[in-house]
Amino acid sequence: MRAGCVAALLILGGATTALGQTAQGTATLRYEVDLNDRADDLFHVRMHVSGLGPDNAILQFASTAPGTYQVMDIGRYVNALHAFTSSETEIGVERLSTNQWRLSDPAAVAEIRYSIAETWDTPVDEHPVYPMAGTSIEDDHVLINAHAVFPFPTGLQDVPIELRLEYPDEWTIGTPLDADANGTLHADDYDHFVDSPILLGRLSYASTTVTGVPVEIYTYSRTDKIQSAQLLEAMDLVLQAAGEFLGELPVDRYTFQIQWTRPYAMALSLLSMPFCKILPRERVLEQGRGFFQKPTGTGPYMFEEWVRDNRLDIVGVRMARNPRYFRGTPQLEYVELCPHYLLEDFFRGNVHAIPVVEERLLQGEYQIFRDGSIFPFFLGMSCHLPPLNDPQVRRAVALGIDKPEIVRITHEARYHRQLLHSFIPSKLPGFYLTDELNTFSLPQARALLEESGLSPENLPEITLLMEQPRSEFKHRFYIELRRQLGELGIQLREEYFRSVENVRNFRRPYLILSGKRLDFPGPEEIIRPLFASDSPVNLCRYSNAELDDLLLKAEREKSWQARNKIFEQIQKILNREMPAVPLFTQQNQVAVQPFVKGIKNPPLGFYYLKMENIWVER
Repeated sequence: MRAGCVAALLILGGATTALGQTAQGTATLRYEVDLNDRADDLFHVRMHVSGLGPDNAILQFASTAPGTYQVMDIGRYVNALHAFTSSETEIGVERLSTNQWRLSDPAAVAEIRYSIAETWDTPVDEHPVYPMAGTSIEDDHVLINAHAVFPFPTGLQDVPIELRLEYPDEWTIGTPLDADANGTLHADDYDHFVDSPILLGRLSYASTTVTGVPVEIYTYSRTDKIQSAQLLEAMDLVLQAAGEFLGELPVDRYTFQIQWTRPYAMALSLLSMPFCKILPRERVLEQGRGFFQKPTGTGPYMFEEWVRDNRLDIVGVRMARNPRYFRGTPQLEYVELCPHYLLEDFFRGNVHAIPVVEERLLQGEYQIFRDGSIFPFFLGMSCHLPPLNDPQVRRAVALGIDKPEIVRITHEARYHRQLLHSFIPSKLPGFYLTDELNTFSLPQARALLEESGLSPENLPEITLLMEQPRSEFKHRFYIELRRQLGELGIQLREEYFRSVENVRNFRRPYLILSGKRLDFPGPEEIIRPLFASDSPVNLCRYSNAELDDLLLKAEREKSWQARNKIFEQIQKILNREMPAVPLFTQQNQVAVQPFVKGIKNPPLGFYYLKMENIWVER
């Protein structure tokens, strides 16, 4: 069993399910699972059916599930499936594929019994199930997503479902499903069933209401240090603001589920990032892709209309002041975002902010703001292919690169590029400027290559890989890097790739230009994706067990100061082994009219610009 699950959170409201309805004639589906027996990490399921006919002969397990966009093949986890009549006579069952079984005499089937492994702790060769869409069985709690445990006979996806769970008396259950007086859970149909996760165990509880709709929070914490009351206090402002914006919630039950698979000190901070914003699920499902044609939100400005060109293609968006914005009424009446204005419109004062696309924007009276986002660039090396599998050769390559000259040659007005002399940028809290890697020395580089037994005569050609599309910046970067490495006798060619798989299948030594915009201001946002052994985007193919262990240690460390010391150790490993060369950080530059007031450049970039504080002074 997995011992690292720190917390699971389930937030519930109060929808009703019509109990006792029937559909599809007399066919019924009822499942039973005994969770008192958890020693083998298997769900032991008894599926009671009646009224099956020839059209219901195929038993279907999920191959995928809504919202995950991935192959699941839940049938892989099934063990020993058998079917029986009401008199316990076994009926033949044939496995047709990964996820389908055929009942030889469906009309005679009264019960189907099978065991199915939990997905979290069961190793698979491919298509691992997304954790939040999977299942977990632990000593003190269980997580169930219905599609990962329960099948349905073909043709009966719309039949009402009953689920009876046996579990320890001291456990609490949290689920969007309603229970009858006997504790049996009811779902309108299989889709409703799949849409209703179930969390059981040693849970804490808290509740509130949003526009009259009850919202409940059930939380599992291995150490009991994360409680529902704490989470409700942190989330209540957002929930109430959403309610005020919508006026009335369109349905009477909402379920949000958050689950940490292991101790992770930054988990709650991650929830404040833009990619964790909550969307009104019922509207997304109702409107599909159309939802994004008329977005819903709770910000200072509301969607008003799309800006269209003369062919009616969407080229921008106009947003009007939100008078119910929870932080107060914004200063501007509206904001319009559109890339289809001319530079001359800005010079005439008709456009108030524009990317710095020309040098003359840097030379006028305009306010120039640099995006506060952190976007470091690295030159990775193929650490699994000779000669770049030798750290000494990689250090020689690093010493042969004149980074200031690369920044000068590749200059573009719209970007501010600052030299990067460490793997962790100094802009991150607790990290400081260092000259440790600010070295360029052809003599030292040549000496290291010679010590490694390499000379211009036996050095293989190296490929510079860059991601599509091509650009003037990338071409100038290649030309300058080829000139610099030529001083060491290294021949360089360029090649563009379209996917990660293209790089993983590359069989010759390579350098790879990569940038990583930080979604979250933490060093793990760089180190884990680029250099962790198990990262799917570690295109250097670098592997170091000590670094991997330190990353896990950092994830559990609550103290910022102690975490930073761990990352200082990681940085020393990277400095020594040099799987990549830190090049520079890149920031967008934006020119703003002098009469636009109230702009405060956010530390984390324009994503966080407080639009409600901006006004125009004429």
